[in-house]
Amino acid sequence: MFSDWYDPIPDIIRATPAEQILQNDIYDIAPLSEWVRGRATLLGDSAHAMTPNMGQGGCQAIEDGLVLGRCLRDSSSIEAGLRTYQTQRLARANKVLMLSRRIGQAMTQSNPVVCALRNFVLGITPPSAQLRNLEGIMGHNLPS
Repeated sequence: MFSDWYDPIPDIIRATPAEQILQNDIYDIAPLSEWVRGRATLLGDSAHAMTPNMGQGGCQAIEDGLVLGRCLRDSSSIEAGLRTYQTQRLARANKVLMLSRRIGQAMTQSNPVVCALRNFVLGITPPSAQLRNLEGIMGHNLPS
């Protein structure tokens, strides 16, 4: 599977005993519509476990913690702070989760026609356009 990767990856894999190579499946969760019940909430992977295709799992957890802290600080009760936190974070985290899932599905296609089309489109898309598509993720400002 990795024979056409850059050196030294193929050599490292060949030199590694098979029983020492880990293969772990990747899972995400379906987007949740609710994170808060009473005085309890979810955050991080418990709220929005996502595939690593965008490198956003930890980033989203950090955003959760920051927003949760601010919402609890600024609210009159824990319950109100938790509801505000959910309102501010749920849609964004679910959007990132689904985008990461779609990227993973696109990048792991096995149909040669689909792969050729995907590779062609990615090859002709300028990096600046690719970055513009991610501005909503990378350029997001958290509420203060």
